[in-house]
Amino acid sequence: MLHSVPTGTHTHIYKKIALFFKFWCPALLAALIAANAWASLDKDDIASHLGTHYVVGEPLTDLAVYPIFLPNNNALQGKPSFAGYAFQTADFADVRGFSGKRMNILVVLDPAGNLLATELVQHVEPLFARPGTASVLEDFTQQFENLNLRQGISIGRWSETLDVSANSARLTGVHMGTITVKAITRNVIESSMAVAAAKLDGTVFASFSAAPAGSDWATHWHSRQVEIVILLSGLALLVVGLLKQKWVSHTTKRLRLIRSLYLLFTLGFIGWHAQAQLTIVNVAAALESTKAGDNLSFFLSDPMTSILWVFVGITLLVWGRGTFCGWLCPFGALQEIMSGIARALGVRHIRIKKRVDTQLKWVKYALLAAIISSIFWFPQHSDLLSEIEPFKTAISLFFIREWPYVVWAVCCVGLSAVVYRGYCRYICPLGAALAIGGYVRLWRWVPRRNECGTPCQTCRHGCNYDSIEPNGTIAYDECFQCLDCVATHEDDKKCYPLVMSNKRPVTYLHVEGQTR
Repeated sequence: MLHSVPTGTHTHIYKKIALFFKFWCPALLAALIAANAWASLDKDDIASHLGTHYVVGEPLTDLAVYPIFLPNNNALQGKPSFAGYAFQTADFADVRGFSGKRMNILVVLDPAGNLLATELVQHVEPLFARPGTASVLEDFTQQFENLNLRQGISIGRWSETLDVSANSARLTGVHMGTITVKAITRNVIESSMAVAAAKLDGTVFASFSAAPAGSDWATHWHSRQVEIVILLSGLALLVVGLLKQKWVSHTTKRLRLIRSLYLLFTLGFIGWHAQAQLTIVNVAAALESTKAGDNLSFFLSDPMTSILWVFVGITLLVWGRGTFCGWLCPFGALQEIMSGIARALGVRHIRIKKRVDTQLKWVKYALLAAIISSIFWFPQHSDLLSEIEPFKTAISLFFIREWPYVVWAVCCVGLSAVVYRGYCRYICPLGAALAIGGYVRLWRWVPRRNECGTPCQTCRHGCNYDSIEPNGTIAYDECFQCLDCVATHEDDKKCYPLVMSNKRPVTYLHVEGQTR
């Protein structure tokens, strides 16, 4: 049963929001002016990238392009011959990748619309920032070389090989890089089309306009329709289960079975298979894009992540952060599964004192504030701060990464063996962001009785998240919607009010000298 929230219960919420933004809002607004910087290439930089293959001329005055010439070593043949134009995609297009930050690609376009060179010179994509993975995006970008703008260019799966014909080109995609390679493709094609419209022959350009600049986002949705159906079915089952929470938690055995199966689905399918782990990087990317005056359409290239964010946004209104944090976070599921294994092996959880627990729960808000501030003040460090999340290491990269990241991820998972979901409760900046977003929740969905808190404390002592106050009220910003308290509330052997109500007065009858 859903209950409306009394206005008075929002007092602590307003205080927390005010405290969180007290020192950060002025900083965010002041930093908007200079936070979108990127490294522009000058003539010498372009010459160094192109090497001895071309001679770079002076930049044009009417357009941010550099004429390119073929070197002529024979003095009798006169001047070097014109080869095309070199330009940076950041001067003509601003399509953001997964990180939400700008990327820059050096392109050389000849008068016939051929892409003579395409080199990725700047990006801040978190999954491809280390040396071992950076070359993957560079290799993808080089696939555009020797293609023509007349060709319809699309992106295949990472397991496919490059397929080029007279009228089309299907590029080899990048594993776990759908949004990023889509952004690279759009930047290359849109900027090239802009230069072609301004500098190439009109009849030639007219033929270019007939060629779909990169694969449309709908193509990605169509290619993953089976996964989309599975995800939507799983989300529908979750909604039904949460609406029927009393049935789901009718017995502890039933609740544990349903919850365990769903967490395995979350970890195995949503996380490791579909790579739909929501992350603070998504929040940072949205802020980066909004700051630059762009929309969030780049998320559409990843249908699984898009669907989850829409679902989480809706459920924040109904149940708060608990729906995602408690049921749909793959890394959270991994921690809970680890906790169950540890408990089965006899490892007991440490119950942190209430005062210390309350203080520790502020850590994640401080980390969130640091990450958001870095986006505006120190954008070059925001990705490093986002590494506080072990999601990328544990879910996206399957723990195959440099050892410091693996050690941190293993420590976060291992922490849950002794402190129940310790990372989620005390460290997770995404959880902090969702907790703040969850303040728009419209209902109190956990059933309560007048005796909750006074005198009954059963639910509070049994809450692994310490999200029940001594007076019996639920701290929804820290509730993970595990339904354990709902199970206790419905258990006539555990819930004190039910135990007391089931006690009946004994009737004594005197029959033939015996009392019954």
